[in-house]
Amino acid sequence: NWLAYYNLGVLFQKYSEYKNSIHNYKLSIKYNSNNYASHNNLGNVYQELGYYELASKHLAHTINLNPKFVGAYSNYLYCLNFIESFDQKIYFKIASKFTSNLETINFDRKKEQILKKEKINLGFVSGDFGIHPVSFYLVKLIELINKKKFCTYAYSNSNKNDLMTNKLKKNFNNWRQINKINDKEVLNQIQNDRIDILIDLSGHTGKNRLSIFARRAAPIQITWLGFNASTGLKEMDYIIVDPYVFKNEHKGNFSEKAIILPDTFQCIYLNDKVKIKPKKQTNVVFGNFSKLSKINDNVIV
Repeated sequence: NWLAYYNLGVLFQKYSEYKNSIHNYKLSIKYNSNNYASHNNLGNVYQELGYYELASKHLAHTINLNPKFVGAYSNYLYCLNFIESFDQKIYFKIASKFTSNLETINFDRKKEQILKKEKINLGFVSGDFGIHPVSFYLVKLIELINKKKFCTYAYSNSNKNDLMTNKLKKNFNNWRQINKINDKEVLNQIQNDRIDILIDLSGHTGKNRLSIFARRAAPIQITWLGFNASTGLKEMDYIIVDPYVFKNEHKGNFSEKAIILPDTFQCIYLNDKVKIKPKKQTNVVFGNFSKLSKINDNVIV
């Protein structure tokens, strides 16, 4: 029963027992070679372990087996960013294939003269509105936005509901829960909200809704903060970066026009009461609180 092996793979993956997870996904594929879900999950496990070449092969095979499986495209594009050298043309080709395989949705998006409006409707889409680095960078910015000039909307694509979620809810003018509704319903909601500028905070990371942006949900579309590589979507107008993550010679690696902030693309807020007192010793300690798969020999060197 290939499905039983698949379910075992999912359970072992959930508890980070990756060796058992890989074993069961492989058995699932053995008894059903067209089982694209096992290939997708196997790719994600290999990526978690830092085996990016293996991961990309399984994710590419997932797309070949089921071109309509939207999540596999983001998994594949995300994985490519960990490979030191890859053909940038492949990246854009996969992104283009992602867009072309989306179901056609017709909705009446009315264009307006944004600059002539007294108040601009500004939307943010994320699956990380909660205790997550994206929210820690975002929360102070939302608080400081001039509410006389902007009306802010949050489109949350997850079930997160923690202390940070509640703090963000207080700072946004409007809160929309979109994780349980389909793309057409989300597009209609954005249309009804008359969003002028829509900002993606996820890129090709988990719980993204790039499929909304690929359908041109708003007149101006920007990607920022959660993924500092290109989305590869021609419908994404801008990407917010800084001189450290974007060089002019890399312009061809982005489908978006770069908005380059002078110091950092992240809005880092530090409590003024917190002071770091230097010690006489000169030892330097580097810490990493992200996934271990992001640390490898090439990064350290």
